[in-house]
Amino acid sequence: MARQRTQKTISARIDRTYIKRPSPWRRMRRSIIFMAVAGAILFVAFTTVGGGQGDWGEWIHNPGRLTFSHASFENNCAACHDGCDQQGKPTGKFSLAVSDSACLKCHDAGVHNANQATQVMVDMSRHPPEQRSADCASCHVEHRGQTALISASDLQCLSCHSDLTGKTMRPPQTPLHVTAFTLDGHPHFGRSLMKDGKVVNPTNLRFNHKKHMGLLTGAQQQCTFCHDPDPDAAKSMVWEVGKSAFSEPGGSAAAAPQPLQDGTGRHRSLTQVNYARNCEGCHALDKLPGSDIPIPHEDLSLVRQAILAYVTDAGAPWQKFVPDKTGAKEKPLNDRFAAKLSESLFSPDYSDAAAAVTAAVKSSPIYTAIPTDSKLPADLATKLSAAAAKLPTSVLPAADRARVQAVIAATTQPAGHLRPLIIARLRAAAVAGTSGAAKQKTLDEFDAVFARLNQDTPDPRLVEAYVVYANALGASCVKCHDVQGDATAIPSEWAALPAKTAPSADAAAPPPFCTVPTGIPAGPRQWYTASEFSHDAHRRMDCVECHTAALTSEKTSDVLSPDIQWQGLAFTDAARTTMVPATRSCTECHHADNSDGAGAAANCTECHTYHDRSHEHPTTSTPAEVLSGKALPAAPKQVAAAGP
Repeated sequence: MARQRTQKTISARIDRTYIKRPSPWRRMRRSIIFMAVAGAILFVAFTTVGGGQGDWGEWIHNPGRLTFSHASFENNCAACHDGCDQQGKPTGKFSLAVSDSACLKCHDAGVHNANQATQVMVDMSRHPPEQRSADCASCHVEHRGQTALISASDLQCLSCHSDLTGKTMRPPQTPLHVTAFTLDGHPHFGRSLMKDGKVVNPTNLRFNHKKHMGLLTGAQQQCTFCHDPDPDAAKSMVWEVGKSAFSEPGGSAAAAPQPLQDGTGRHRSLTQVNYARNCEGCHALDKLPGSDIPIPHEDLSLVRQAILAYVTDAGAPWQKFVPDKTGAKEKPLNDRFAAKLSESLFSPDYSDAAAAVTAAVKSSPIYTAIPTDSKLPADLATKLSAAAAKLPTSVLPAADRARVQAVIAATTQPAGHLRPLIIARLRAAAVAGTSGAAKQKTLDEFDAVFARLNQDTPDPRLVEAYVVYANALGASCVKCHDVQGDATAIPSEWAALPAKTAPSADAAAPPPFCTVPTGIPAGPRQWYTASEFSHDAHRRMDCVECHTAALTSEKTSDVLSPDIQWQGLAFTDAARTTMVPATRSCTECHHADNSDGAGAAANCTECHTYHDRSHEHPTTSTPAEVLSGKALPAAPKQVAAAGP
């Protein structure tokens, strides 16, 4: 008979008292649970109550490597996690958060914009108080690797710029809505160049790109002949007019162009056009008329120093320019110089200015100072005075007559130069009726006074006007520059010369005659001040792909830098030999990855920076002080910035 099995018979086989008997596995389980709970309690107590001091205590909180710039703080968490609150007050505890005061120990953190109402605080420790950036860690997140500290997400920028309403203290000067680097989501470039609703180049200089591109040849016709800091720019990157492509000298196959240098090693900007390097070869100022004195391409105050040397030159170099022909009908020197000025004007537009200078010279002449130490005997002075009175005005004009009488009257004051004809007439009158020793004695007395007055001198204002408005021997100033001020006034550089009218000290007097400042900086120029651009990164492009307007521009006021979209040129073949007009845009390359393929970086920080460095100050601490925790600069006293 088969054995019958039921649940009851099966359960009767199990020892139901096993749980009461000791077991090593059960003891181990209880021990593991106890140790896990105790370890958790100790960990929490250690990291919160104890502060987690020491290398091991800090290491357990380290979620990743620091950036290279903070690598020296890798084992000193307290350098950043200083336990201060956002007002810079110590809490006495280790803090996982990084306070602004910790960042501001080393970084001055210039404010992004003086008009912003968020992420900004006022540093009351400075006099006067200044705005500084706040909430640093919201953008600069550490422990993400050794190169990621300054890589901010576009979301952080768009948190304000997607809608600036209520986020500024005053109505913003920038567009209220910027959402992406697209034609619809990004504003036009060059807002700082806007004037009367148009983008205008503020440079005060006359330059015709179209004319130069048509007249120049060879290397001088290349864009990089002027717009490159390298003196051998044409050897590094050229634009061939016929080929319209970058290539090596000699027209060989296009090779990788060399980076454009800007003197900073960043290869971002092109240097400014320089007269001596780029212009003087064709537009030399030459020398003052009839002399070896070069005309400096400098401020007019320095040009006047050259003119002063010119008009006081005992060799009378101007005689080669406007020679004094013997004869009673010869015009005075200033009249002859004024005639040359009128004949050689750069443009008829300056005839009124030249006429004003000529009129001022006639009414208030300037004479070169010639000291006279000898005095004429009384009888000779009387004789010469009578002879001078008999000379006709065609020989001795009224202005010269007064000067002659001043010298004859035994004055020791400086007198101006006189024409040789006048000197000869007076010398003959002095010895009339004498002979022998008496005649020689009279001649010696006459020459002692008049010997240094044997040459007429041009008025320096006429020479200056000639350099500025005419200069037939070279380039005149007004060929490229605008001028301002009163050309008829007597500047301080000529104050030592005797004149009827002294230099004016009146504060309301017109400004000194000078060229209008060009506004060209000494270093690389940043046209779009709110962004950065690297020419080096775009060196594979042809200059005229972007700066197409340079081919037709006739005015300096034209802005030749492209907008986010412009009418440019594009290559039609892979060999880059043929270009045709085309609508171009930065977004052709700079866009998010799409169905057409991957795009170049189009994030905000590719072109823009957050902190305005012009508001920053140098730090007073050193890395050693920060590492040691000693002699750290005091945390700034902070208050929140005023809201909108």
